[in-house]
Amino acid sequence: MQNQVFSTEVLDTPLETKQIAPKKSFSRRVAKDLCVVFLLAVAFRWLVLEAYTIPTASMEGTLWRGDFILVSKWHYGARTPNTWLQLPLTFRKIWFTSWNSYLDLPTARLPITRLPALTGVQRNDLVVFNFPRELNYPIELRTPYIKRCVAIGGDTLLIAGGEVFVNNKPIPKVRKRRYRYFVRSSQKISEKFLQQQHWQDCQPVKVEKGAGYLIDATKDEIGALGKLPEVQEIIIQNQPPAQHQLDIYPHTPHLVWNEDNFGAVIIPKKGMTIPLSQRNVWLYGQVIKDYEIYGKPQKVVIKQNILYINGVQARHYTFQQDYFFMLGDNFHNSADSRFWGFVPQDHIIGKAFYIGFSLSPEKQVRWERTGSVE
Repeated sequence: MQNQVFSTEVLDTPLETKQIAPKKSFSRRVAKDLCVVFLLAVAFRWLVLEAYTIPTASMEGTLWRGDFILVSKWHYGARTPNTWLQLPLTFRKIWFTSWNSYLDLPTARLPITRLPALTGVQRNDLVVFNFPRELNYPIELRTPYIKRCVAIGGDTLLIAGGEVFVNNKPIPKVRKRRYRYFVRSSQKISEKFLQQQHWQDCQPVKVEKGAGYLIDATKDEIGALGKLPEVQEIIIQNQPPAQHQLDIYPHTPHLVWNEDNFGAVIIPKKGMTIPLSQRNVWLYGQVIKDYEIYGKPQKVVIKQNILYINGVQARHYTFQQDYFFMLGDNFHNSADSRFWGFVPQDHIIGKAFYIGFSLSPEKQVRWERTGSVE
């Protein structure tokens, strides 16, 4: 019989005991899953989509108070943070405390960069941005606002008699834009009718006979109101050109502007160089000081209508980013660029594109509001 040779390699090797990994506890598995979900939520909110609630009447009748809107970060590109140490998914304070959610040191401020975008901000877009005048907070922690962009960097804007002109052309009509009207009536208008028209903010005005109201309404709505037999008079509440409003940007007595008569003014554009004349210091001095030099070592001082950078008088300035002019669709009931100036590019959050759902002041769901914002 032929001899068979058996390998003894395996037999000569000591047997190893198989190590069985201990099972993770249920609480550890849950904690791990929650961490993953948390990180995904942070990334999704930063890069893709974020939800906001409309708190005021400044965009009625396009957006109503109580609308929950979705805002795309993809359109304009997500921003890198302005602070290098901040607790994600918080606003200014850590939940249920009075502690800041971010490191509040000038050295903790980072330059903002923007990821690749689908498009830039376009005229007529509904844009969500951080309120520029909250200078005591990092940019991404300033209060979010929503307005309609009517002019972009390089445009010349003029408001005359409540009509908006960009580059000497009237802007496209916003069908749902509201203006303020004085309405005189022979008797009180029914509360039910006012609520149906979403005129909760109408203000009663004393008149000698009958009833008077200040009502924010679209031209179609005011046309329907004028058909009521008790309505006697309707007057739009535009201010005359010679009426000066000190709360209007740039808050100087040298420019006699108001909310219905504003400009003409050129919106700053990246790379645009301007001479720092007295008028341009009125218009752009605070922009350079508060937005262009923000977080940088240069020191800007404005004294007697002269702008100094690091103690040297600046005679020209080249803008480092684009700016935008934002208006509310509720024209006479909106705090917007007419009052606080231009919105810098690094304050832009995203484009509003969809209403997820809506709650009335009585906390009733308004399903008919669900859909596109326009």
